[in-house]
Amino acid sequence: TFALNGALAARANANRDLILNSVAYLSGTDVVSEANGAETGVLVSGMDRAGRARLAFVSVGGVPTLVFLLLAGLTLRRRLRA
Repeated sequence: TFALNGALAARANANRDLILNSVAYLSGTDVVSEANGAETGVLVSGMDRAGRARLAFVSVGGVPTLVFLLLAGLTLRRRLRA
């Protein structure tokens, strides 16, 4: 809710701008400005649509599944030894 809350100052998108600028700073990317004709408020990731879909699939589905399988295997192994 912090990134979507518009309670900072008079600007409705102040929290969103803070989050985008923080991520841009930490990732080392330049701030996108209107001077070069690019749209503002867009974080350039360097990935195409398929790359973003793969990243979302791995981070949302793949990693949690691997962690679950690892913990389930360790639990099963521990119960079989006892």
